[in-house]
Amino acid sequence: MSGYAVTPCTCGRLRVIDLSSETSVCPYCGKSVVNNNVRKLFVDDDQRAVRDALAQLTGFEMPEEDPEVKKRIEEADPFSTLVYRYEECSDIELKMEILAKGLTELHGTFTLEDVKKVDEKNGERILKAMVVQCIVFEPEPGRYRI
Repeated sequence: MSGYAVTPCTCGRLRVIDLSSETSVCPYCGKSVVNNNVRKLFVDDDQRAVRDALAQLTGFEMPEEDPEVKKRIEEADPFSTLVYRYEECSDIELKMEILAKGLTELHGTFTLEDVKKVDEKNGERILKAMVVQCIVFEPEPGRYRI
C-alpha cells in the first residue's frame, strides 16, 4: 500500500504515517505500530492533502482564542505541522526561520538531510541561505541549529 494517512496513536495524539512503510513510530510516545493494523482517519496519495487533513482535525486552522483548539494545536504532529507551516508561508525569510526553529526544536541540531525532508528540491540552497543570513550556525561539522 502506498500513500499517507492520518491515524490516532494509543497515546491519544494524531499523526501522519507513510503507508509505504510497514511500521511507524509515534513521535510523541515512541510506540511502534504496524501501519496496516492502525485505524486510518484520512488517506491520500498526496502528503500535502494528508497534512492539511491533520491540520483540520487538530484545529490548526481555527482561531487560537478557544482553549480546546489551542490544546489540539499544541498536540499536533510536530513534523507535519512544521512542513505545513513551511509550505504555506510565502515570505522566504520567514520560511527559513520557521524551518530553522522547527528543526532545532525537533532534533536539537539538524543536518542537510533533515532540511531535505522538508524541502527536497531546495534543501541545500535553503540551508546555505540560513547560514549566510545567520539564522543558523554550525556547532559541529554538518550539524546546524538556531
